[in-house]
Amino acid sequence: MKRPGTSWIVCLALVAVLAGIARATEPKCPVCGTETGAARFTVTLKDGKEKIYACPRCAMLDVDVRKARALSATDFLSRKTVDGRKAFYLAKTTYGECCPPFWLSFATREDAEKFAKGFGGQVLGFEESLAKLGR
Repeated sequence: MKRPGTSWIVCLALVAVLAGIARATEPKCPVCGTETGAARFTVTLKDGKEKIYACPRCAMLDVDVRKARALSATDFLSRKTVDGRKAFYLAKTTYGECCPPFWLSFATREDAEKFAKGFGGQVLGFEESLAKLGR
């Protein structure tokens, strides 16, 4: 005889297992090991292969982004993808989703400056970001 509520327990256990599997397959940043999540930064290399990072700082430190075929930054506020060469970066802010020192991507300088008023940091364009990192 089947006990009432047993099927719910089995369903919850299955959901928990599947959620763990989905989380385990989330790409990790090759620099810091953080799950890339929604704030990812993608570098498309000359050979067409993609490298996915958890933040722009990790990407800019790992590969020569100037020679990349394409760069895709995730706008921190809208979570939409923007051209990484046209994005603005908030360096060394107090809030982040990757590894400190936190760097965030923004579609506009204005949004980055507004965010910096509340969380600190320095707003940089693409080339300024590379110079700040010594690249």
